[in-house]
Amino acid sequence: QARLTTTQGCLGPLAMKFLLKIVAVFCLEQILGAYALKTAQRNWLVAQEHKPPVNPTTAWKDVSSAGGCRCLESSHSWGGPVSNVHVCKEKCATDSSCKQMDYESITKWCNLYPASCDVTESCEGTWSAFRKMSAEKGLGFEEEAAHAHEKPKAVTTPASPVAPSVTEPSIPVAAFWKNVSTAHRCRCDESTRSAGGHVSDIDVCKERCAMRSSCQQFDYQTTTNKCNIYSASCSVTQSCDGTWLAFQKMSAEEGLRFDEQKAAHAHEK
Repeated sequence: QARLTTTQGCLGPLAMKFLLKIVAVFCLEQILGAYALKTAQRNWLVAQEHKPPVNPTTAWKDVSSAGGCRCLESSHSWGGPVSNVHVCKEKCATDSSCKQMDYESITKWCNLYPASCDVTESCEGTWSAFRKMSAEKGLGFEEEAAHAHEKPKAVTTPASPVAPSVTEPSIPVAAFWKNVSTAHRCRCDESTRSAGGHVSDIDVCKERCAMRSSCQQFDYQTTTNKCNIYSASCSVTQSCDGTWLAFQKMSAEEGLRFDEQKAAHAHEK
C-alpha cells in the first residue's frame, strides 16, 4: 500500500491510470495469445484426424458389383465405425492378416476379413468392397492413387483404331490395339477380369494393360472411367449401354499388318 501510494505520488493520477492500462492490455494480449494457440492446435488435430492416411505399399481392387458390395459379416475379424474409407483401408493395410474390407458410407462402418470373400450381400446403395492386392497386381489400380489425374507419357507408335461413334483420345501407348466392340456388345464378363478400377481416361486404361505382359484385353466405360483388364482374350458378350469400349492387344506384327490393311482400304475409297 505504501509503495502504491509513493508511486501514485511520484507519477500522478493520470500517469498511474496510463500505467494500469498498459498492464491490462499486456495481460489481455497474453490471454488472447494462449487462446489462439489452443484453437490452432485443436484445428490441426481435427485436420489430422480427417486426413487420408498414406500407405503407398498397399494396392486395392474394387470387388463391388451390381449383384453385391459386401461379404457375409459373420466372417469378419473386426468391425466398427471409422472416420472415412481411407481409415478403413489403413486398418486393413496395417493388419497382416487382413485380406479384404468393406465400408458403408452413411454409417461409416468398416469390416475387415482375414480371407478373401465373395461379395454376395446387397449393396443397399452405400456399401463398397475392396480386396488387398500384391504390388504387381495392383500396379496402377489404387482407388485413391495420387497420380490418377496425370496423363501417361506419349511414345511414338501407330494411333489406336477409333470406335465409329466415340471420339477417342489420340495419345498413343506402347502397344497395338484392335477395337473389338460391336454395335450391341462392348465388354466381357467382368467375373473373368484380372484387375479393375477407376482411371482418369481411356489412355491410362490402355497404359495399364500395355505395362502388363499378362494383359491381353481391356474394356473401358466412358461415363465412369472404369477400366477392366483381362489376362486372356475374351468374347465381348455384355451390353454396351452406350458407354463401353473393348480393345484387344495385338502383337507388333499383327498391328503393322492391321495398319497396312486399314491404309489400303482408305486408299481404295
